[in-house]
Amino acid sequence: MGHPAPRLTPRVTVPRVTILGYQIPNFTYPGVGPDGLFEVVARQAEAADRSGFDTVMVMDHFFQLPMLGPPEHYMLECYSLLAALAGRTQRCRLGALVTGNTYRNPAMLAKTVTTLDIVSGGRAQLGIGAGWFEREHAAYGFPFPPKRFGLLTEQLEIVTGLWSTPVGETFSYAGDHYTLTDSPALPKPVQSPRPPICPPSIRPITPSS
Repeated sequence: MGHPAPRLTPRVTVPRVTILGYQIPNFTYPGVGPDGLFEVVARQAEAADRSGFDTVMVMDHFFQLPMLGPPEHYMLECYSLLAALAGRTQRCRLGALVTGNTYRNPAMLAKTVTTLDIVSGGRAQLGIGAGWFEREHAAYGFPFPPKRFGLLTEQLEIVTGLWSTPVGETFSYAGDHYTLTDSPALPKPVQSPRPPICPPSIRPITPSS
């Protein structure tokens, strides 16, 4: 039987995630095409890693934000990029600033961040927000519900629930927006009890029997 997830308890302090972070918000560089783009980005991450930045972050968007550039500018999918950057860095944490809650099923997000944590040797962090760029949602066919903070709460409950379910047991969840039934939750992330979450006002869930 799967374990139901209790609701999150607010205002619980967990350690700070990022002290000095390096964000890469732009993927359009003069004279650089798709064939040379990753190398330019990877060199930035390598330099940040060597220079003492504790976190390297990239944007979770599908085209450039209007305050930073036109929509025809390049934009890379963040978690594929972070997994590749794991092989080019050694010490820094890797994460999105921030993951759009509305772009991914929560179980898929948990699996994605778990995989990044394993690939990077325990350096993944989950930055997550409610999602705000309505034009982007319309362009790519993502729903843009009015009560996105309810979705965000449930997504965090599911992600932390999957991470904290004891090995050998499954995880179940019944919310207003998402339902999971007897979901296997293996492998676990390398970090224990879980990868850090930003914003840091969320505690991990311990499933109750």
